[in-house]
Amino acid sequence: ANIGDLNAGTYRFVITAKDSSNNESAKNAAHAVTIELVNGILTTPTVTSSIYGFDGGGGSKTKQLITGSTQSRIRFDFFSGESFTNAEIQVTLEGITFTTNDYYTISGWTHPTSDQISNNGHTLTFTGSNIGVSDIAFELHNKVMPAPGTYLIKFKADADGPGTARSYSEEQVITLIILPPA
Repeated sequence: ANIGDLNAGTYRFVITAKDSSNNESAKNAAHAVTIELVNGILTTPTVTSSIYGFDGGGGSKTKQLITGSTQSRIRFDFFSGESFTNAEIQVTLEGITFTTNDYYTISGWTHPTSDQISNNGHTLTFTGSNIGVSDIAFELHNKVMPAPGTYLIKFKADADGPGTARSYSEEQVITLIILPPA
């Protein structure tokens, strides 16, 4: 379909289906497709690494916790798949939020600033990373676990910053599984 003349940026489209009676399926974020439109030269996605997950990155892609519990520390890591120059990194949490009491590290642990946190606390974006292939780690502190369910933590990086030769990597996902009390 013709979607018009959109500006460069990231767009999410939800796919639905219609039957012969013109009944449309429910719109569901799990069926969204993300498309990045760019101006000018075609960019190449940033390379991902297969090393990422909870508790040091080489660990599990899932973590089970109990609803209502307060976790003093939740750590997850993503290793970059290529060298970064003025990179932009974005992490989105479902079910819990970032605060300025949390930490991230590329070359030293630091607190996110309020201007790096958006989407009602669910997204952390930071720029200017100039490291080689390395561990990008996150620590969430004193989080109360949400209602039972499955919550995603999504990571993507643009190795050379917006609007240049590289574009955002494929999104890498790890999962928090929140269980009811025993």
